Amino acid sequence: MKRLVGRIQIWWPVAIVLIAAVCVIVSGIWGRSFTGGCASDICNAVRSLEWEAMSAGLFGLAGGLAVIVAMRRQIEHSEKIAQKQRQDFLLVDINAQLADIEAICAACFVYITHTTLLSSAEVSDEIADAIVMKMYTEDDDYPIKDYLRRAEDLRQKNLVPMQIKEAFDQVIYKLRDLQTVVDLVSFEEIPANIKSLENAIETLRVDLISYRKRMLEFRIV
Repeated sequence: MKRLVGRIQIWWPVAIVLIAAVCVIVSGIWGRSFTGGCASDICNAVRSLEWEAMSAGLFGLAGGLAVIVAMRRQIEHSEKIAQKQRQDFLLVDINAQLADIEAICAACFVYITHTTLLSSAEVSDEIADAIVMKMYTEDDDYPIKDYLRRAEDLRQKNLVPMQIKEAFDQVIYKLRDLQTVVDLVSFEEIPANIKSLENAIETLRVDLISYRKRMLEFRIV
């Protein structure tokens, strides 16, 4: 329905001219039978109506208007495509700036998965010791220390946007808390610390979406 209303708003000049042309043709063909016996000025005008010339002119006008409307529609469509392409380009640029921050968040989720195993009653002490040992030796499967160093580097170089800095700092703070719990072998405290870290990551995620939106709107203006 909304689409139909939109089309009517665009094509109404053409429709009005076509309706007028049809009315002229009807008046020209059946006008004399309608006005038989009438001597008024209006009836005389209907009987003497040059409907062929008028209808031809109106159809020509309708065709010209149709071309103008179609060209305007094409221009608007091209502008929308250009705007979308520009948005995509800007999003790629913004995403590149935030890639390291999002990579750190992804690493946090991986770390959460590993630490969850430590707090599980089904995991034996031998497996828990093996996991902790890999964490300390910075095994490729547990690169959280590398991501913490990367996070600190981002903060020192002021590469974290101000709009998300507080949420980002909170994520790193909660991540270090969880790491401390693992270091102290206080595995019973892991679930609570995981929950805090997950909440901090969710807050950062919301702030990232809001930051992207604001930056996109700012650059498009």
